[in-house]
Amino acid sequence: MNKSDFFPTRPELNPTIYAYELPGVPDHKGLLKIGFTTRAAQNRVAEQTRTSGIQTKIVFEESAMRSDGSDFTDHEIHRYLRRKGVKNKNGEWFECSVAEVKAAVIAVKNGVENEEN
Repeated sequence: MNKSDFFPTRPELNPTIYAYELPGVPDHKGLLKIGFTTRAAQNRVAEQTRTSGIQTKIVFEESAMRSDGSDFTDHEIHRYLRRKGVKNKNGEWFECSVAEVKAAVIAVKNGVENEEN
């Protein structure tokens, strides 16, 4: 009997937090869509926007894995940003900078507030 008969191969997952913008869409100027995927961020963003024909630009992509092996989702990043007073427009769209997203990911990943940002 083969070892894999007892222990099925674990699927290859890569928990990722990403953010993208919609250049050329005036009502989304200054907004970032912050999301989570276990696949390539580029593929996930394409799924969300492919039929609209809107150009996207991924501006942030980071592992959603903590050092203890647990993961976190975009919901935790969204909550963190709201607590920091970042305006949340229309679901997962936030009026913030890439630096603010990065600070939120670091804070959630490490379980500490990032005082610099």
